[in-house]
Amino acid sequence: MDHRMKIALYALCLLAACTLPAMAQSAKPPARSEAAPAAQQDPFEQELARMAAVVKLTPDQQKQIRQKDAALKANLQAFKTANAAKFDRLNKELQAAAAAKNEAKVKELRGQMVALTQKQEQIIRDGIEALFNVMTPQQRTTWETYNLQQAITARLQGITLSQDQTAKIKTLCQAAVASANKIPKDDQKARAEVQQKLFTDVEKQVLTAQQRETLAVNSMEQAITMRYRSLQFTPAQTAKIRTLCKTTIQAANKLPEKDTAGRIKLQQQLVTNVEQVLTAAQRAQLKAEEEQMKARYEQMQKDAQRKAPPAAPKK
Repeated sequence: MDHRMKIALYALCLLAACTLPAMAQSAKPPARSEAAPAAQQDPFEQELARMAAVVKLTPDQQKQIRQKDAALKANLQAFKTANAAKFDRLNKELQAAAAAKNEAKVKELRGQMVALTQKQEQIIRDGIEALFNVMTPQQRTTWETYNLQQAITARLQGITLSQDQTAKIKTLCQAAVASANKIPKDDQKARAEVQQKLFTDVEKQVLTAQQRETLAVNSMEQAITMRYRSLQFTPAQTAKIRTLCKTTIQAANKLPEKDTAGRIKLQQQLVTNVEQVLTAAQRAQLKAEEEQMKARYEQMQKDAQRKAPPAAPKK
């Protein structure tokens, strides 16, 4: 996925892309380090300042990290420049093969694209690892634990935690970091499982039943907001939608754990109920947007078919 490869995103999460998830953007950062002036708005420098404050980086360590960052950006740009034409060719050939419904060719081209993308991802992983190797083991553990705590804070936004709950979450984060450090660095699946287990443990071991329900309602409400993000909900509509989400969660909690069909039915009913909350103008806007998306997709298919090479004559 190209968006993951862009240096802009890399700069935003560079120092947060440790063995576990990046810190939450909404969390309040610690005081800025003197080594990175407040006037400097470069994302990398902002993140470096955050790291310096959390793990107490020395001036020499900060200098080394800047050098590693510059080397990584240079390596990434060199790779992108050297392979730009190849990426472009593969994209065009993939679209043509898909339009021609040549499944064998699509599979072959996707394999080439994946291989190329994996090389690019490896450059980023190696560069990030070089950055983290500047820290001491204790500093790295401190930073990774901090990031996890911020990720949990973001996930639990809107839920007030007690001091005891906060302390338990820190302990779980420390245990998750210790588990992740035992996993090979290239085993992304296992690392993701550690993260998911942490979230599950926090929900089951730390949160109260009421807090778990609030978390589920918040997540569902956010999903609805994303689905209809082009519409401007009124405060009254937002309140009605939250009530619908809460009712749906409460109904889902009464179902047997393995009743997947029941949960899908509840989700479908939620979508129907939410659309009843919309005004006639909002429904018309939504329909127009869906038609525009359909038209764009159909046009893309037609364009790809025109560019597709003629089929080879049958022997």
